[in-house]
Amino acid sequence: MYRLRKEKVFECVPHVVLNTCARVEVYYGDGGATEEIIRHLYKVTSGLDSFFIGETAIQGQVKRAYLRAREEGTLSNGLNHLFQSALRAGKRVKRETSISKGAMSYETAVLNLIKQSEVKLESASIMVLGMNEMNEIIIKYLKKYGAKHIMIMSRSFDKAFSFAKKYDLKVMPIDERYHHLKHADIVISATSAPHILLEESYARFKQGALLIDLASPRDIAPGIVNNRDVTLYNVEDIGRMSFNAREERLKEKVRAEIIIEEETAKYLLSQNRRSKIGEKKKSVCVYE
Repeated sequence: MYRLRKEKVFECVPHVVLNTCARVEVYYGDGGATEEIIRHLYKVTSGLDSFFIGETAIQGQVKRAYLRAREEGTLSNGLNHLFQSALRAGKRVKRETSISKGAMSYETAVLNLIKQSEVKLESASIMVLGMNEMNEIIIKYLKKYGAKHIMIMSRSFDKAFSFAKKYDLKVMPIDERYHHLKHADIVISATSAPHILLEESYARFKQGALLIDLASPRDIAPGIVNNRDVTLYNVEDIGRMSFNAREERLKEKVRAEIIIEEETAKYLLSQNRRSKIGEKKKSVCVYE
């Protein structure tokens, strides 16, 4: 969706770009928002619409999207009210329910997979494909738990280099991925590429390598495990692993949804009051 902005589709329209691990949405316009849009953003911000129900990283992502729009001058009054209220709703859900307690996230899922494997995190050579917020979070998390040898493969070389310098990482162009694969104990991929990045016919892996594909669509060809001593997990596999934890959170989700309905009704009332005292009668929309 940043691409859309570069093409000036939203240049003259107030907007907030929400670009998270699993979604890209553009909220645009001014004035009032529909009940559906309000409820949707509240659920997103509260982690109810996340792959891992109750995950907390999404609140920070929504806040950064809001602050970025404010800094860039693309925030209308209507969007300002909407996003501030969404952040309040998210905080209330976290405060009044246990939905986020022990919630799984992409970084905890990756660490669990590594712990279940025969690869030792402290000595492992780790290759990360893609420089984005999800991978940044995962890398910080792995460093916290003892990872020492991490290489980032990225097209955004300048951005990756700046991040790598801060965390003592290596950076290589993503075009060189096949050359370095054979040295990696762990490969983590989460890019936005529309096509397969690691093809079965070109890939050569270290024996016993652990491959974790968090991309959608996939970065790693499923057939890559054929006749190879490697283990591959994708998003669907991680989803099945987190099913039990997700089931335990369903009761808390019901409580959270009640709060969302209360906050949605409250916002609609305040929005109606603002419209009566002269706020523009335009509308906020969302592009998904």
